[in-house]
Amino acid sequence: MAHEALGRKRYEGFDGSMVGLSLADLIQLKGTNRFSGCISVEFGGRHGVIFFRDGEVVHAEKDSYEGEEAFQRIMRWPGGRFTAQPYLSTARHSIRKSRQHLLLDAHQAMDERRRHVDPQGNTSLRGRIRAVGMVSDAIILDHNGASTDGSGPSADRLAARACFLARLAGRIGPRLGTGSPTAMVLEGKREHLFVYAGKHQFLAVTADAKHRPPAVEEAIRRAVHSS
Repeated sequence: MAHEALGRKRYEGFDGSMVGLSLADLIQLKGTNRFSGCISVEFGGRHGVIFFRDGEVVHAEKDSYEGEEAFQRIMRWPGGRFTAQPYLSTARHSIRKSRQHLLLDAHQAMDERRRHVDPQGNTSLRGRIRAVGMVSDAIILDHNGASTDGSGPSADRLAARACFLARLAGRIGPRLGTGSPTAMVLEGKREHLFVYAGKHQFLAVTADAKHRPPAVEEAIRRAVHSS
């Protein structure tokens, strides 16, 4: 598999951050530069690879998915880290569309997914929670880690942290016999992170560390249940 080859040749690439640079922008940049090789993308413990040939995307893998489906799933990630491998190629050619057509389809698919979520309800809830004096920021994200009500470097960073905490707690809880938690708190020296898991979405909230977590949680509950 390409993932195995990538692991063997990781030293040939360079690490970069996607904070402030969307994956679509990165793909466009590689296309303009007629890049040939592979981009490995990591977000929240997940891993995907996108292969280029002369600036065009020719193959993608994520878990058991390949081709356009894998590409679209990687594109949903709000942030992460990438490793460019200019010397790693593949004989696979699972994607035939042009780079521009591929990106357009991916954006249309993401728009379609967002239409299945009530944007007014999400915006209203986020606004109520943000109005809480102790709250620094709040976002709603799906279980893939993609924000459903906003984007940008700040939202991307919060989404990545919330997704990591939720997945970590989801692995530890069953081992302790407590099941998957629905509420998680990570206390920090500068900032506290609160993550609440719903059936289809996560609510992520941050608050300054000067505020006591129980008081913040109570204020969040009041905001959630207010009309």
